[in-house]
Amino acid sequence: MRIHYNPNKDLPILPETYWHQVIVPIYIPSLEGYYSESFEVLKICLESLFQTSHDKTYFTCINNGSGDFVKDYLNQLLAEGKIHEVIHTTNIGKINSILKGINGHDFQIITVTDSDVLFLSGWQQESYSMFQAFPKLAALSTSPNSKLYKFHTWNIIKEFIFSKKLRFTEVEEGAGFKEFAESIGNPDLFSEVHLKKNLTLTMGNKSGVLGAGHFVVSYRKEIFDDFPVKYTAFKMGGDTEGKLDELASKKGCWRLATTKSYTRHMGNKVEPWMRDILESQDPQNGPIPAVQFDPLQYSSSFSIGIANSLFSKILRRPFFLRKFLTYKGLDKNSSTNY
Repeated sequence: MRIHYNPNKDLPILPETYWHQVIVPIYIPSLEGYYSESFEVLKICLESLFQTSHDKTYFTCINNGSGDFVKDYLNQLLAEGKIHEVIHTTNIGKINSILKGINGHDFQIITVTDSDVLFLSGWQQESYSMFQAFPKLAALSTSPNSKLYKFHTWNIIKEFIFSKKLRFTEVEEGAGFKEFAESIGNPDLFSEVHLKKNLTLTMGNKSGVLGAGHFVVSYRKEIFDDFPVKYTAFKMGGDTEGKLDELASKKGCWRLATTKSYTRHMGNKVEPWMRDILESQDPQNGPIPAVQFDPLQYSSSFSIGIANSLFSKILRRPFFLRKFLTYKGLDKNSSTNY
């Protein structure tokens, strides 16, 4: 039986005061083996977020079937008001958990990050500057990766292939590339030329790197309109992370990275440099005003098709690729090894 009238019926939702969401999917089932130090890495990740994010940032943590120690820790952070939303699930997989975090909200910017990322001071401000400078930018990584210059960027290359705005420039932080390679256990990942040269797009006084990985990416909210994936049968990998990676280029928008690394991949082992950064960097002090972004611009469906099919197939051929790389600023020897 129901009596009286539900006081919340037909009441509108109050406007959200937060405008930037950070989603952290977490899977740490135990404190043994591969995961023996992952819990401490998670704590460093979240502490770096709290330290470097403004007060209009909404933190969503998805406990994707972790051990009870993670559940208790996240519940405590929620009770303390350090995070704003905790979703506890069984191990439904990375992408499914991300989708749960996105649905039901309406934020201008959505950052999706792995739980082993250390955030540096200024990462938000630089992200906003990039979104304001590049009208088609929909997906931005704060960790550039020169080896990924062809990773869902064919639409950018097609649009600027004959423009001086697209060219090779000096890498700002080769050390950041080396640290990433070490963090994934592959110290020889980058060749010498990758440590020296980035393919960059410059508009006005801002440059962005063609080469954005997926362990931390910020998105314009519009890009998730009609997102094609509602559920995936994979816990990780499969074709689902690719659906998220290709989202910008499939919709005729751009995927770029900052020229400087504002986030560091830690891996599953705690090292002294991580705590050194936490102790030395300046925290975000006080509020910052909401940033205004122009409407996101899109390319035509015809242009998208040409860039992602015919154009990419031609330029993937070694002869044409080498010609392109030398045309954009690499010497012949470097273009062969890039």
